[in-house]
Order: sequence, then C-alpha cells, then structure tokens
Amino acid sequence: MAVVLKPLLVTSTLGCFKKYLDHNKGYMESIMESSDNRLTIYQRPAEILQRLIQFDTTNPPGNEGPCISFINDLLTEFQIDTTILSRTPERPNLIARLRSGQQKVSPLLLYGHVDVVTTKNQEWKHPPFEGRLHDGYIWGRGSLDMKGGIAMMLSAFLRSKFATFYLNSLYLMLGD
Repeated sequence: MAVVLKPLLVTSTLGCFKKYLDHNKGYMESIMESSDNRLTIYQRPAEILQRLIQFDTTNPPGNEGPCISFINDLLTEFQIDTTILSRTPERPNLIARLRSGQQKVSPLLLYGHVDVVTTKNQEWKHPPFEGRLHDGYIWGRGSLDMKGGIAMMLSAFLRSKFATFYLNSLYLMLGD
C-alpha cells in the first residue's frame, strides 16, 4: 500500500502555506542561510516547516531533542526566554513566554507536539524527512500533524515579539 500525503486545502494552516508558496516560487529553495534571513524567518513559516520536517522525530522512540533544540535556538536568537523540561534528554518539552504588560487580559497558550508516527513499511512519493517543496506543497511526515501547525505557531510567536499584542502573556508549549 502506498501512502502519499496529498494535502487538501481544508485547514487554514495548509491554505496559508499554499498561498505563501504560490506567491514565493523560486525563493523557497534557500532555507534560512544568511543571518538577515534568520531575522525575518517569522515571515516565512513554510521554511520553518521544511526545517522541522527534516528532524526524524518518529515515535517510538521520539527523539525530539534535536528538533526542540533547533526551536529553542531560534527562540533564544530572538531574545525569547525559554525553559526546557524533560524526564529524559531524548524527549524534552519546551516552554516559552512573551509578556505584554496587559495585566487585565488573559494569557493565550499555543500548544503542540513535534513527534510523528512511523513511516516504516510505507511507500512515499517524496522522502518523508526531506521537507520537499513540490508543485506548491511541502511534502513530508508531520507536514499536517503537527509540524505544520508548529511552524505557524512559531511564526505567530516570533512575530508577536515585534508587535503590540493585547494579552497578558503569550505562551508556547511544545512537547512529545
């Protein structure tokens, strides 16, 4: 049985990726190389998704450590305080917080996971851990559940660092 991820534009996350990719064809081949690119990475969630897919976080065993480390590095590069908690080094959880000073407004939590299900005994049209851009779509394990959502959350979280937002705090929590 061949398993091919053929994304349908039924979710706002994927619809946003498709629109973004259609608008930026040709530009997407370079992924976060220069420091100038890194400073505006929040404007390119598709690039974040491509990078997240490249981490094999298949559960079991999980091994989310390198992926969480990448996310942690990205957040700390933007001077966002993070905390990593873990029972084992291979399966860390990350918590990040932005404060706005709006004390009378409730906080907002963005929550997701970076582990994915196995690709064992499956045929793929594109390598599952490459994050390949093909025909305006990003293909790979986790592109829909849940690394696509994480990429959008990271974009929103990083963008909030430079914007006025009307929440007490904005939390990002990623785990296994």
